[in-house]
Amino acid sequence: MILRFFLLISGLFTRVFAPEDLLEGRFRILPESKVFLAGTTNVNKFKCDCGNTFDPQKFQLDLNPQQLMDFTGTSLQLPVIYFDCKNGKMDRDLQKALKAEQYPYIGIELKQFSMYPGEIPLSGSDEGLPSLAKVNITIAGVTRSYEIPVRTTRDAHLQFRFTGKKTMNMTDFNISPPVALFGMIKVDDPITFHFNLLVHAEVLPGKTLLQ
Repeated sequence: MILRFFLLISGLFTRVFAPEDLLEGRFRILPESKVFLAGTTNVNKFKCDCGNTFDPQKFQLDLNPQQLMDFTGTSLQLPVIYFDCKNGKMDRDLQKALKAEQYPYIGIELKQFSMYPGEIPLSGSDEGLPSLAKVNITIAGVTRSYEIPVRTTRDAHLQFRFTGKKTMNMTDFNISPPVALFGMIKVDDPITFHFNLLVHAEVLPGKTLLQ
């Protein structure tokens, strides 16, 4: 089972997996990872770091006949209160716009992941292996589904790095873009989530996926 997973994620597989091929395990997003939100106003650009501390997560992975990876129970919870725009007023305005008191987290749930055939290059390469992630993003209690292009690399310790970005509109989540200084500064509707995640995964109980 572990060998099958290795062949799948490295794009070297030559066979089709049966629906009952299921992996259960856990993964850790390592502290080197970064997630941030970027946007523009009518006068400047801004960037808000989302913090880099993530709790370990469990997952279930179904290797289906279409050679796609279907995930269950794989999600990130980003605390809105930890968003750091390097501007206290903007931090408070953003938290208010995102309804942080009522909805303290932004949720990103991975539903499906697929890679193009090919070997995953080492980190530091100019480009990673093209991949596609299907995710559900929940902001202020509203959930939307997206497809996100991802680049995948690996490091010398066989950990995996996933990089990508996705632009969406705040109004898609029933959020009014923040306004400051009596309406003189207005945040534009589109915002972009950027992520650079270094991930280590294990099959329960305690064997690495690549053993």
